[in-house]
Amino acid sequence: MTLKRKALEWAAVSSMKFEDHVTETRIRHFNSFHDLGKPLALGNNFDPSRIKIFWPSSYNWAMTHKWLIPILNEFQENFEVIFKPITPYRNAVVIEVQIDDQVYPIAIDRYDLVEVNYDCAANVALYFKMQFSTSGYNKSNIVPGGFIPAHSNIYLQLKKLRKLRDQQSFQFEAYGRFGERFAKTIRGQAVKILSEQESLNYNGGIGRVSYQKSLTEVAQSKVCVDLPGNGPLCFRLIDYLAVGACVVAYPHKAQLPVPLEHGKNIIYCKEDMSDLPELCEYYAQNSKEREAIAQNARAYFDQYLSRPKLASYYINTILQRTGKLDNSDSLYSKFDRQILRGNSNLSREKSQENASVT
Repeated sequence: MTLKRKALEWAAVSSMKFEDHVTETRIRHFNSFHDLGKPLALGNNFDPSRIKIFWPSSYNWAMTHKWLIPILNEFQENFEVIFKPITPYRNAVVIEVQIDDQVYPIAIDRYDLVEVNYDCAANVALYFKMQFSTSGYNKSNIVPGGFIPAHSNIYLQLKKLRKLRDQQSFQFEAYGRFGERFAKTIRGQAVKILSEQESLNYNGGIGRVSYQKSLTEVAQSKVCVDLPGNGPLCFRLIDYLAVGACVVAYPHKAQLPVPLEHGKNIIYCKEDMSDLPELCEYYAQNSKEREAIAQNARAYFDQYLSRPKLASYYINTILQRTGKLDNSDSLYSKFDRQILRGNSNLSREKSQENASVT
């Protein structure tokens, strides 16, 4: 990395940290999102005083702050958090969670691609992977890490944005605005398809606007289009869910801790996107089905991806996987067992493949 790039990154992170500090202060004083500020729900009423968290005092890549600050903020509100130097792995940050007198290394991988660091996974109790591949992995301690909105200040705006969305005074039938750096082929193709059709009022294209304007456009649109970026999951998707949009998405190659369901809280188009205009038009015109999906999307965010719920998922999964909670005590036990079975099956399949090769 050049000195110029390091300087730009340092400036960006410094600005981000300042904005986060201001946002956290405003959230504490003017919180309008119902879950923020409440204690994290722990399985079996586990005593939070039994938990102590050691967090790395710095990251190899400073921008990692953006992905981890929502979880860190929630942990600081609920547990004793101590900062200290902790050696990271490539693409993965390691924290240490002390429960009673035992300390467990826990990895959080925010890397944009679905690949994981198996060396790291072999040396930690649990490995949270944000871009968790839908194909799974051959180690059972690798679990989905969820994903976050683009900025924490969305929580200060959600009440207003949701009210605007619920008024259904739509300005656009279909919306999708994308940056030009990543997934250029898919994004370019989708924008071309939507721009050339004549049956929909499409707003968006390639190019960014302010975060506030983007969120307002989401709330004013009947249907919002989600496309991959550098990784399968994007901040944009989580913003859509948080506002409560009807999302038509390119098929995701990564999954969240509780998978999204086609036809319930999201609509998936074909990989060649040949049906993208048709799906957007259908849900733009059929308000009953569209609004059911939009409300389910919002409920999904509130239940699984809001800051407190995501942090609760992390700590409860850690408690369960370290034997401090029974499966039945975990708030995500049903899905957690599915992940265990899926990884176990994958491991057996890979072992059989290896045996057949040898």
